Amino acid sequence: MATVADCAAHLFLTERRFYELLGDGTIDRKPANGYDLDLVREQYIENLREVGAGRSSGEGPDLTAERARLAKEQADAQEMKNAVSRAELLGRADVTAVVTASFARVRARLLALPSKIAPLVLGMTSLAEIKEKISDAINEALAELAGTVVVAIPEGEDEPSGD
Repeated sequence: MATVADCAAHLFLTERRFYELLGDGTIDRKPANGYDLDLVREQYIENLREVGAGRSSGEGPDLTAERARLAKEQADAQEMKNAVSRAELLGRADVTAVVTASFARVRARLLALPSKIAPLVLGMTSLAEIKEKISDAINEALAELAGTVVVAIPEGEDEPSGD
């Protein structure tokens, strides 16, 4: 039977590194002077094989997990490229431009309502009749906005200037 110092020397390791291997379970812990050098060597070599094959992390990163993560990222990137080429995915700038233009259109239409409705309700005395005119004007504006069609602008061209 061998001591920790004997085992470390047998494996060409420092005692500190041997204690680390004991701590992480690579080598089974035994009582003092209770280590079988053949068993310690087998456990250490098996650990080296696992690390070398990428099935165990040893002290560094888990190579198998890192390869899987890289493969997933590459697959995701290719999936996004394919979606862009099929026009299923839009760039952030394109979406921002469309949303901004849409909100500007809604804002302009809403701000125009008082000027449009005021002359229509000027002489009215019935609250129900005024509400109906306002409601009709709002529904007309909403119908117009709902009919807005978003079209793609070919790359390199400017946005059309009209509504």
